[in-house]
Amino acid sequence: MARELDKNQPTLVKTIVDIRNKVNPPLPKTYFGNALASTVTSTCCVGDIIKERVSYGAQRIREAVERASNEEYIRSQLEFVARQEQMDMIRTQFLEKGEYRADVSFGNPNIMLGSWLRMPMYDADFGWGKPDYFGPGGVCPFDNGIIAPTPHGDGSIVIFMYFQMAHMKNFIKLFWHNL
Repeated sequence: MARELDKNQPTLVKTIVDIRNKVNPPLPKTYFGNALASTVTSTCCVGDIIKERVSYGAQRIREAVERASNEEYIRSQLEFVARQEQMDMIRTQFLEKGEYRADVSFGNPNIMLGSWLRMPMYDADFGWGKPDYFGPGGVCPFDNGIIAPTPHGDGSIVIFMYFQMAHMKNFIKLFWHNL
């Protein structure tokens, strides 16, 4: 609603799923680094998202996350990453010709969501005590949201939302109106 998209505009959500406990053979307990897979919701129209209950969009996100838990899907993601070097070379060629735009796939009308709910970020102690705050460190170039726990440990959450500046006033107005 805040982005004032046409009701017939197709849209989708991209999210990242932790696959540490889903790969076979399992990663060793001493593994250090990312183990992630991208997944995308089924496409639906903006009008459907606006008229339906919040559970309509949430169900599509849940389905995408469940799809990313399947070993065949994870293998396809690993193969994709293995081909990424070749893709980077192709992108570079398009950039040199001025034909590649990074905002074609994500950003308005699509959105990317992430969850840091299981990340033990407030347990970190680098010698001067546990952090009072933990959050994103930079500006995201596309419409994005991150759900994270607060430092209170009471189950409350904070949601970081990045929108194009042109849509922020509408978002704030709609958020407080629909709360």
